[in-house]
Amino acid sequence: MTETKSSEPDLLEAPLASRRRLQQRSTTTRAKLLVAARAVFVERGYFGAEVSDIVLRVPITKGALYHHFGSKEALFEEACDQIAREVHRASSDVVRQYSGDAWKQLIVSIQARFDIIASSPEAQKILLIDGPAVLGWRRWREIQADVALEPLQRTLDILIEQGRIPDQPTRPFAQLLLAALNDAALAVASSENPKSESVTLFAALLTMINGLRVPADEVSCATDQTEEATV
Repeated sequence: MTETKSSEPDLLEAPLASRRRLQQRSTTTRAKLLVAARAVFVERGYFGAEVSDIVLRVPITKGALYHHFGSKEALFEEACDQIAREVHRASSDVVRQYSGDAWKQLIVSIQARFDIIASSPEAQKILLIDGPAVLGWRRWREIQADVALEPLQRTLDILIEQGRIPDQPTRPFAQLLLAALNDAALAVASSENPKSESVTLFAALLTMINGLRVPADEVSCATDQTEEATV
């Protein structure tokens, strides 16, 4: 079987003066392929999607697609990573107005995450339904952790410093909380009514998280003691 030759020039063989232009062209092509792939993966699912379906929407040759991504699975993995980062970025944007309240930031970011997933066919179909099946659970969890674990741990560190939750190692705590969020997101994506399911699961998670809070009077007492110690 004769392979289709890529229409994309090799950056290593290009003259030095033209590499910047070729790099820009390569970046643009990758972006177009991701847009097309995400649309096809939502419509047909990963296993029903053909490379020919994707390249026709750009349009570009199959060889060019393999030049940029190597395989359909590699393209799908990039799409999953991109969507995971978009979900995290969107939920982070929502909490900026609560910059002085780490607890409020935690709760609002979780609620925003549910709202975004419940209204996003791409997050549901690509990231949450097909993602684990195509990439395997280990790689899928790595993508989620790469995006969300460190910010979640930093928030928990702040809450401990403020006396809002009991002192404890935050890394395993963040891992367990992220696992709960991921499982809840999977349930939302698999539901016949994602928006209704997201409301139910957010309420359940909120009950669980609220159970970790230090009572307000104890937080106030701890704050007063800290202020006295610094006088």
